Amino acid sequence: MLLSYLKIAWKVLLRRKFFTFINLFGVSFTLMILLVVMALVDHVVGPNMPEKRIDRMLFVNTIRQQMADDHGWMNMPASLHFVDDYVRKLKTPERIGIMSNIYNATAFVKSGLLPLDIRYTDGEFWRILDFEFLGGRAFTSSEVAQAQPVCVLNETTARNYFGTADVVGRTIEIDLKRYRVSGVVRDVSAAHIASYSDVWVPYSLSPSLARDNRIGGSL
Repeated sequence: MLLSYLKIAWKVLLRRKFFTFINLFGVSFTLMILLVVMALVDHVVGPNMPEKRIDRMLFVNTIRQQMADDHGWMNMPASLHFVDDYVRKLKTPERIGIMSNIYNATAFVKSGLLPLDIRYTDGEFWRILDFEFLGGRAFTSSEVAQAQPVCVLNETTARNYFGTADVVGRTIEIDLKRYRVSGVVRDVSAAHIASYSDVWVPYSLSPSLARDNRIGGSL
Protein backbone atom coordinates (compact mmCIF):
# COMPACT_ATOMS: atom_id res chain seq x y z
CA MET A 1 0.00 0.00 0.00
CA LEU A 2 2.74 2.43 0.90
CA LEU A 3 4.62 1.63 -2.32
CA SER A 4 1.49 2.41 -4.33
CA TYR A 5 1.14 5.80 -2.62
CA LEU A 6 4.77 6.60 -3.40
CA LYS A 7 4.29 5.69 -7.07
CA ILE A 8 1.19 7.88 -7.32
CA ALA A 9 3.00 10.80 -5.63
CA TRP A 10 5.96 10.42 -7.99
CA LYS A 11 3.71 10.46 -11.07
CA VAL A 12 1.92 13.56 -9.80
CA LEU A 13 5.26 15.32 -9.30
CA LEU A 14 6.36 14.44 -12.82
CA ARG A 15 3.30 16.09 -14.35
CA ARG A 16 4.79 19.54 -13.72
CA LYS A 17 8.52 19.04 -13.61
CA PHE A 18 9.42 22.72 -13.47
CA PHE A 19 7.23 23.49 -10.44
CA THR A 20 8.43 20.29 -8.77
CA PHE A 21 12.02 21.42 -9.27
CA ILE A 22 11.25 24.86 -7.83
CA ASN A 23 9.60 23.35 -4.74
CA LEU A 24 12.34 20.82 -4.09
CA PHE A 25 15.08 23.39 -4.68
CA GLY A 26 13.41 25.86 -2.31
CA VAL A 27 13.07 23.30 0.47
CA SER A 28 16.65 22.03 0.02
CA PHE A 29 18.13 25.55 -0.10
CA THR A 30 16.22 26.59 3.03
CA LEU A 31 17.46 23.53 4.94
CA MET A 32 21.02 24.21 3.80
CA ILE A 33 20.86 27.82 5.03
CA LEU A 34 19.49 26.67 8.40
CA LEU A 35 22.28 24.11 8.77
CA VAL A 36 24.95 26.69 7.94
CA VAL A 37 23.48 29.19 10.41
CA MET A 38 23.28 26.60 13.18
CA ALA A 39 26.85 25.46 12.48
CA LEU A 40 28.05 29.08 12.70
CA VAL A 41 26.17 29.67 15.95
CA ASP A 42 27.62 26.50 17.44
CA HIS A 43 31.11 27.55 16.36
CA VAL A 44 30.74 30.97 17.98
CA VAL A 45 28.95 30.14 21.24
CA GLY A 46 29.61 26.40 21.54
CA PRO A 47 32.28 24.74 23.69
CA ASN A 48 35.10 24.91 21.15
CA MET A 49 38.81 25.47 21.75
CA PRO A 50 40.03 27.61 23.36
CA GLU A 51 36.66 28.49 24.91
CA LYS A 52 36.14 24.88 25.96
CA ARG A 53 34.30 25.69 29.20
CA ILE A 54 32.06 28.39 27.75
CA ASP A 55 29.10 27.16 29.85
CA ARG A 56 31.01 28.17 33.00
CA MET A 57 32.17 31.59 31.78
CA LEU A 58 30.69 35.05 32.21
CA PHE A 59 32.09 37.89 30.10
CA VAL A 60 31.79 41.47 31.38
CA ASN A 61 32.41 43.49 28.24
CA THR A 62 30.56 46.73 28.94
CA ILE A 63 29.17 48.61 31.91
CA ARG A 64 26.33 51.11 32.07
CA GLN A 65 27.18 54.40 33.74
CA GLN A 66 24.88 57.28 34.53
CA MET A 67 25.87 60.55 32.86
CA ALA A 68 26.36 63.82 34.74
CA ASP A 69 23.25 65.73 35.82
CA ASP A 70 21.13 62.60 35.24
CA HIS A 71 21.15 63.14 31.46
CA GLY A 72 20.65 59.48 30.69
CA TRP A 73 22.94 56.47 30.66
CA MET A 74 26.00 55.54 28.65
CA ASN A 75 27.43 52.12 27.81
CA MET A 76 31.23 51.85 27.85
CA PRO A 77 33.97 49.24 28.24
CA ALA A 78 35.00 48.33 31.76
CA SER A 79 38.28 49.56 33.21
CA LEU A 80 40.98 47.73 35.13
CA HIS A 81 39.98 49.81 38.16
CA PHE A 82 36.42 48.48 37.88
CA VAL A 83 37.66 44.87 37.69
CA ASP A 84 40.01 45.24 40.66
CA ASP A 85 37.62 47.15 42.93
CA TYR A 86 34.34 45.43 42.11
CA VAL A 87 34.64 42.21 40.11
CA ARG A 88 37.59 40.65 41.99
CA LYS A 89 35.73 41.02 45.29
CA LEU A 90 32.95 38.68 44.15
CA LYS A 91 32.96 35.31 45.91
CA THR A 92 31.18 33.27 43.21
CA PRO A 93 33.77 33.29 40.37
CA GLU A 94 36.38 30.54 40.54
CA ARG A 95 38.86 32.57 38.47
CA ILE A 96 38.83 36.14 37.17
CA GLY A 97 40.93 37.09 34.18
CA ILE A 98 41.46 40.25 32.18
CA MET A 99 41.35 40.71 28.44
CA SER A 100 41.30 43.97 26.52
CA ASN A 101 39.64 44.78 23.24
CA ILE A 102 41.60 44.13 20.07
CA TYR A 103 44.07 46.87 19.11
CA ASN A 104 45.74 47.35 15.75
CA ALA A 105 49.52 47.03 15.66
CA THR A 106 52.26 46.81 13.05
CA ALA A 107 55.48 44.87 12.68
CA PHE A 108 58.11 45.22 9.98
CA VAL A 109 59.19 42.25 7.88
CA LYS A 110 61.30 41.95 4.74
CA SER A 111 58.25 42.14 2.48
CA GLY A 112 56.96 45.29 4.18
CA LEU A 113 54.42 45.96 6.93
CA LEU A 114 52.77 43.12 8.84
CA PRO A 115 49.42 44.27 10.30
CA LEU A 116 48.59 42.57 13.57
CA ASP A 117 45.78 42.34 16.10
CA ILE A 118 47.08 42.65 19.66
CA ARG A 119 45.28 41.96 22.93
CA TYR A 120 46.34 42.77 26.51
CA THR A 121 45.70 40.08 29.13
CA ASP A 122 46.83 38.82 32.52
CA GLY A 123 48.14 35.49 33.78
CA GLU A 124 44.71 34.16 34.77
CA PHE A 125 43.50 34.56 31.18
CA TRP A 126 45.62 31.58 30.16
CA ARG A 127 44.32 29.42 33.02
CA ILE A 128 40.68 30.09 32.13
CA LEU A 129 40.94 29.46 28.40
CA ASP A 130 42.36 26.30 26.81
CA PHE A 131 44.83 27.36 24.14
CA GLU A 132 46.77 24.71 22.25
CA PHE A 133 50.44 25.58 22.64
CA LEU A 134 52.73 24.52 19.82
CA GLY A 135 55.76 25.57 21.84
CA GLY A 136 56.70 27.43 25.00
CA ARG A 137 54.21 28.61 27.58
CA ALA A 138 51.92 31.46 28.54
CA PHE A 139 53.28 34.41 30.47
CA THR A 140 52.60 34.22 34.21
CA SER A 141 50.92 36.54 36.70
CA SER A 142 54.36 37.31 38.13
CA GLU A 143 55.62 38.42 34.72
CA VAL A 144 52.54 40.60 34.33
CA ALA A 145 53.07 42.21 37.75
CA GLN A 146 56.70 42.92 36.85
CA ALA A 147 55.70 44.29 33.43
CA GLN A 148 58.04 41.87 31.68
CA PRO A 149 58.20 42.50 27.88
CA VAL A 150 56.94 39.03 26.93
CA CYS A 151 54.29 37.92 24.48
CA VAL A 152 52.46 34.93 23.03
CA LEU A 153 52.07 34.66 19.25
CA ASN A 154 49.70 32.65 17.13
CA GLU A 155 51.20 30.27 14.59
CA THR A 156 50.51 32.44 11.54
CA THR A 157 52.17 35.51 13.07
CA ALA A 158 55.23 33.49 14.06
CA ARG A 159 55.63 32.11 10.54
CA ASN A 160 55.00 35.48 8.87
CA TYR A 161 57.58 37.26 11.04
CA PHE A 162 60.23 34.60 11.63
CA GLY A 163 59.49 32.08 8.87
CA THR A 164 58.95 29.31 11.42
CA ALA A 165 56.79 28.49 14.44
CA ASP A 166 59.81 27.42 16.53
CA VAL A 167 60.48 30.90 17.92
CA VAL A 168 60.30 30.57 21.71
CA GLY A 169 62.85 32.87 23.33
CA ARG A 170 63.33 35.02 20.24
CA THR A 171 62.50 38.74 20.05
CA ILE A 172 59.77 40.34 17.98
CA GLU A 173 59.39 44.10 17.46
CA ILE A 174 55.83 45.44 17.33
CA ASP A 175 55.10 49.17 17.09
CA LEU A 176 58.79 49.81 17.83
CA LYS A 177 58.58 47.83 21.10
CA ARG A 178 60.52 44.61 21.63
CA TYR A 179 58.95 41.52 23.17
CA ARG A 180 60.40 38.12 24.03
CA VAL A 181 58.26 35.28 22.73
CA SER A 182 57.28 33.01 25.61
CA GLY A 183 54.95 30.77 23.63
CA VAL A 184 53.24 30.04 20.32
CA VAL A 185 49.63 28.87 20.09
CA ARG A 186 47.55 27.44 17.30
CA ASP A 187 45.53 30.06 15.41
CA VAL A 188 42.18 31.05 16.94
CA SER A 189 39.24 31.86 14.69
CA ALA A 190 38.15 35.51 14.65
CA ALA A 191 34.66 34.23 15.42
CA HIS A 192 35.84 33.62 19.01
CA ILE A 193 35.63 37.25 20.04
CA ALA A 194 36.84 36.67 23.61
CA SER A 195 40.00 34.74 22.76
CA TYR A 196 41.04 35.71 19.22
CA SER A 197 44.21 37.68 18.57
CA ASP A 198 47.51 37.55 16.69
CA VAL A 199 49.58 38.65 19.69
CA TRP A 200 48.90 38.61 23.44
CA VAL A 201 50.94 40.76 25.84
CA PRO A 202 50.68 41.64 29.58
CA TYR A 203 48.22 44.44 30.31
CA SER A 204 50.83 46.07 32.56
CA LEU A 205 52.75 47.10 29.42
CA SER A 206 49.90 49.40 28.42
CA PRO A 207 49.95 52.67 30.41
CA SER A 208 46.43 53.54 29.28
CA LEU A 209 45.09 50.35 30.89
CA ALA A 210 47.25 50.05 34.00
CA ARG A 211 46.86 53.70 35.10
CA ASP A 212 43.17 54.16 34.30
CA ASN A 213 41.30 54.98 37.53
CA ARG A 214 37.91 55.49 35.94
CA ILE A 215 34.99 53.07 36.23
CA GLY A 216 34.65 52.96 32.49
CA GLY A 217 37.82 52.44 30.53
CA SER A 218 39.12 50.62 27.47
CA LEU A 219 39.26 46.93 28.39
